[in-house]
Amino acid sequence: MSSERSAARGMVRWIWPIVIVVLVGAVLRLLGLRTELWMDEILSLKLVGALESPLGVFTSIHHDNNHYLNSLWLFAVGADAQWWQMRLVAVVFGILLVPLAYWAALDWGRPAALVAALLVGLSYPMIHYSSEARGYAHVLVFALTSWIFFRNWLGTGKAGWGVAYALSASLGFLSHLGFATVFASLLVWSTFDVLSARGDRVQRLGRHAAVQLLPAITVALLYLVDVRYLEVAGGPPVTTVSSWLAAGALRVGDAPGWLAAAVALVTASAVALELIRMFRDGESEALFFAFVLFFPLANGVISIHASQRYYLTALLFALLLLARFIVKAMSGSDRRRWGVAALLIAVVGLNLVQAVRFLEIGRGKYLEAVADIAAVSAADRPTVAGNHDLGQILAIEYYERFVSGQPSFQYFCRRPGAPGCERFRQPHGADGPAPEFFVAASTRNRFAPPASLEIPNLADYSLMAVYPKYGLSGLSWAVYRSSDRTPAEPAR
Repeated sequence: MSSERSAARGMVRWIWPIVIVVLVGAVLRLLGLRTELWMDEILSLKLVGALESPLGVFTSIHHDNNHYLNSLWLFAVGADAQWWQMRLVAVVFGILLVPLAYWAALDWGRPAALVAALLVGLSYPMIHYSSEARGYAHVLVFALTSWIFFRNWLGTGKAGWGVAYALSASLGFLSHLGFATVFASLLVWSTFDVLSARGDRVQRLGRHAAVQLLPAITVALLYLVDVRYLEVAGGPPVTTVSSWLAAGALRVGDAPGWLAAAVALVTASAVALELIRMFRDGESEALFFAFVLFFPLANGVISIHASQRYYLTALLFALLLLARFIVKAMSGSDRRRWGVAALLIAVVGLNLVQAVRFLEIGRGKYLEAVADIAAVSAADRPTVAGNHDLGQILAIEYYERFVSGQPSFQYFCRRPGAPGCERFRQPHGADGPAPEFFVAASTRNRFAPPASLEIPNLADYSLMAVYPKYGLSGLSWAVYRSSDRTPAEPAR
């Protein structure tokens, strides 16, 4: 009886820490719902808004910003839904990821499971993308559950785990096509299990083929109806080295500075050491971890537009390995124990600082900028030009409806026929007066624009106000007003 009470007390001792971690992670993700929708979210909404039926999500859009499950949700809630409603499914998946990380690492012991939940729950990139109406929170959950289900199926041979894996992997592809790196890694693990098995390999191959059939059919159908027609929007070009450095920075929440770089390097070493230890101990899933970490990095070689968000699945599994390394290192000498504890505190601290900054500033201040332009404009229809046609047109189109009086903005496109310019009249340099405002957009968090701009074929502009953004997505705006207009008071 006493042993049962002792076991019960032990369970309670572990329940409260994980409950606290899940609650803190949930609060941080829910707070992100308050931030304004940014370009990619608005673009997803616009693409879906042109559809007549949900089937068009698969057969009509053909754009890499179309993440199927997210697009279906946006179609269901409609363009007039509140921001939090558009992001509701993403935030639910983001919250769910934290207890799933605990469950995934339970095979390594409760301490490792708790540290894994802590690292995932307080990871700034995980927090950021859990409050964004796109497919990244979804794909992280299905990446983790696919690994859990496949591992359990290998270990037990029970058909239920195999069915759960097949469904999870299929939903992973419907969440985001980036799931392909996870699926490819699971196929490598699957192939290894067949080749290393003793006995009837043909029968084993049949079992593996059966569980991989549904996700394979899913990706084949997606290719036939959508992927082969896909339009890739791209982004600013990056080098392979900068892409890989950006991937490594995610472990410390993309924090700047030498301290963050040093901590990121140490965590990379810790993950590598833990992976080597898994190979040395003959753990077959080490092969999966090696490939799930490597495959996303290949994108930095193949593509010149390798964004940090393409490395999120690799980050997730790197954090699991880091948790395992930390807990094992804690059993060493006092000096080692203190060093590992300092590493854990540094990783969590750097991520929390970035998360707080993001929640404070958000993905941009587009509504405030649009309202300020409307308030000081000398015309009934404010005229605007900028250096990022698509992003600025999407934001102005979306946010002008919230401005008192609903002024109809006129946007002067940089080039005729640019995406999103269909409803605006004139390109830069066309006959007629120059636009009253010019918006300079930047992806940088620390954006210090010049006090004035001279735009060829337009006019000279003076800085009116800066509208910042912080973090892994969003745009900072610097709003300029034509110098030949009557000076207006700065918006702030």
